[in-house]
Amino acid sequence: MKLGELQEAFSVAHGKLLLWATENGYGIRQKHLMRCKNCHIGKKNSVHKSSLAIDIRLTIDGTLVEYIENHIWEADYNMLHDYWDSLGGAPRIAGDLGHFSFKYHGMW
Repeated sequence: MKLGELQEAFSVAHGKLLLWATENGYGIRQKHLMRCKNCHIGKKNSVHKSSLAIDIRLTIDGTLVEYIENHIWEADYNMLHDYWDSLGGAPRIAGDLGHFSFKYHGMW
């Protein structure tokens, strides 16, 4: 698949992910949908630089889930990743639960 086609497929999957999250009671704060080619954030060949990744932070009632007392927030991200998997998304990255991407040239 060409990069443009993959970007279009990612955009559709990303939209579905956002709708699924909001329909299941989450708020979404997005970060790093597109990083510049020369950005010093992340890896040199990051798929963010190809518009194939988004970093998402989940909220419940306006509070980031990782800051809700006695809340096991990894479970929230795992549910979102399970849905992302069903959309053909790339595997989870250990330690970076908010990262959602498509594979491109061996990166995700």
